[in-house]
Amino acid sequence: MKVFSKWSGQVVLPTVEEIQQAFDDSNPEAQHVFPGLSGTQRQEVLARAKEMRKTEYRTFQDLINECRPDLDQFYVIMEQIPIWFSASAEKGYNGGMGIANRPRVETTLKSFFGDAGNYAIHLYVLHHYAAMFKKENGDSICISPDYTDRFEYDIWWDLGYTILSKWKGPCRWESYLTAIHNYRKGVVVRLTFLHNDLHIEYRGNFPFRFT
Repeated sequence: MKVFSKWSGQVVLPTVEEIQQAFDDSNPEAQHVFPGLSGTQRQEVLARAKEMRKTEYRTFQDLINECRPDLDQFYVIMEQIPIWFSASAEKGYNGGMGIANRPRVETTLKSFFGDAGNYAIHLYVLHHYAAMFKKENGDSICISPDYTDRFEYDIWWDLGYTILSKWKGPCRWESYLTAIHNYRKGVVVRLTFLHNDLHIEYRGNFPFRFT
């Protein structure tokens, strides 16, 4: 294992001669690969090792690098939720940092909703984070004026309604509860003027137009 660990950390792949030497047990003081193999078994493994010498194996770091954009989106969404309930949860918050290095995310959610609630919120965000990230349109600051616009979308509304209304989470901003109530009841949620027309939008994006 020491030999293979050494090879995996090298920038330059081992040569055929280096592989041959690692399997050569004629020198009892040298490090050998699988010293307990029989002569026939050793030759079979040696031949396979030479064939696989140039194989580029995927490492855990490769997986992390490939998943990084998705992980960042998940973190950005997940780290907002405890801020709805606790000012201390936003200390040092700037989005995209590893939750493993920010235990206040988990401890805050557990303090309000217990272990089961914390796990349920994590699983919901884990399943929907990509769509949630897209719908928030880059606005991850919980106190921004347009933050509650996200509750117009079912994927955000379902989470908000569950933990704020059904679970009675002590939300820091009344505007969140108002937005969730309005979108639920289908009351007016947005008034806009476009080409001298007044657009009144309801939940479900069903507009009435007055000219």
